[in-house]
Amino acid sequence: AMQSGSSESRVSVTGATSEVTFQVVVNTNYGEEVFVSGSHPALGSWVPTRAIKLSTTRDLYPQWVAKVRLPLDDVGTRTTLYKYLIKASGEHYNWEDRIPDREMTLEGPETFLNDGRFNQIQRQVTYHKLDPRTTPPPPNDSASNRVRQKSSPVMGLGAGGSGAQGEAAQELKGVVARNRQLNDQVAELQRKRAVELAEISSLKSKQMKEGTSDSTMKSLAEVQRQLMSLEEARKQVHDKARLSGDELDRLKEQSAVLEQMRLRLTAAVQTEQEKRGELQRKVEEVTAEVAEATVIAQECRAELAQLSDGPGDEEMPRMKQELEELMAKEETLVPLKAHLESQTSELQSKEKELQAQLLDLHQAGIKAEKEMEKTLLSIHQSQSNFRSELEGLISGLVKQRDAAQVELKAVSEELKKKEIEVSGAQKALDETRHNIDQAQGRVGELEEKVTQSIAQLKENKRKLEDADAEQARREEIKMEIQGLEDVIGVSETET
Repeated sequence: AMQSGSSESRVSVTGATSEVTFQVVVNTNYGEEVFVSGSHPALGSWVPTRAIKLSTTRDLYPQWVAKVRLPLDDVGTRTTLYKYLIKASGEHYNWEDRIPDREMTLEGPETFLNDGRFNQIQRQVTYHKLDPRTTPPPPNDSASNRVRQKSSPVMGLGAGGSGAQGEAAQELKGVVARNRQLNDQVAELQRKRAVELAEISSLKSKQMKEGTSDSTMKSLAEVQRQLMSLEEARKQVHDKARLSGDELDRLKEQSAVLEQMRLRLTAAVQTEQEKRGELQRKVEEVTAEVAEATVIAQECRAELAQLSDGPGDEEMPRMKQELEELMAKEETLVPLKAHLESQTSELQSKEKELQAQLLDLHQAGIKAEKEMEKTLLSIHQSQSNFRSELEGLISGLVKQRDAAQVELKAVSEELKKKEIEVSGAQKALDETRHNIDQAQGRVGELEEKVTQSIAQLKENKRKLEDADAEQARREEIKMEIQGLEDVIGVSETET
């Protein structure tokens, strides 16, 4: 009933803010922190280093909570985009990348947001506490109409009552008169409030016409846009550096594998060379033994020939036996020599194959080193280019920021003057509302007293009617008695 009868549902005042409570469930690792950032400058304008930090306790975890005061716009509401992010080690941030931007609309002095879990769209509660100062006033004549409607029968009772009823009616007339005075005061206060609201609206419209903050806000928006593009470029360079690092790690692993293979092949070549040297030594020993046996056999043959030409001798059978043994040994050593020479040939061919593989590995290692140098040069060039672009962009942003701060400072000073004026008007408005509340409370008390007086007057009227009926009955009895006395007197006269 208090909110009906007025077309204005909210009153916006320059400098009005809303205290927003953010709450989200995040399971973090040791050392990680949770932040919230958004499109509003108070939320960091999407810059992670300027985001609002959330906090938790042993009892609250895994719930993280933060409170921040955000300004309302000219119509009393403001739509803001935001997201949560987790800060890991260093300056690395993990954003909510699987959901679109979260959105909130501010209404009233307090807003509570329970956003469920991190990286999930699960808005559970959005609670707005409306500003009691923005509730519309009641109609001007509602209280007086109610009093007049209840007091009209009382006036009729007082006009035709007895002495007690007349006193009650006079008292009720006084209450009604005071009530009317209070209603007049309420009407005057409401008129003053309307005048103050009109002054506030005039101040706001004047501020809007000036438009001094538009260019500043545009500059800040441009700076924010460039910061976002800078952050996007930084992410791209970071991704490229990460990919280059992965490629570099892969090349290093390949180089390490090639180095291990080269070492194994080198060890195998050395082993084969040692085996070949050992076989060569054995071949040389067998060749020497064969040559020695051949020489001995030739000498034995010569001696046998000499002995065969001369007379027989007892040494002849022994020498023949030695010659046969030498020939048998020669027959044994010749295949062994051939086998050793074959193994030596196989070792030489195997050594050549290992040396060819070692050469291929060496060439692959050189190629991998060249690719690694090329990748490192590309990474260094990308970092240098990004650093140059970053320095140029930061220099431009610093100049724009300085210009925006100067302009914003002038706008802030002007706004402070306006806020002081509005604060005085708001204070007077609050006092007026307080007086209205007191007057309305007084009206309620008076209405209750009027109701009690009407009930008492009705009771007195009923008692008076009962007394009048009793008095009429007594008069009738008196008249009957008088009639009987007259009859008795006539009878006595006649007697």
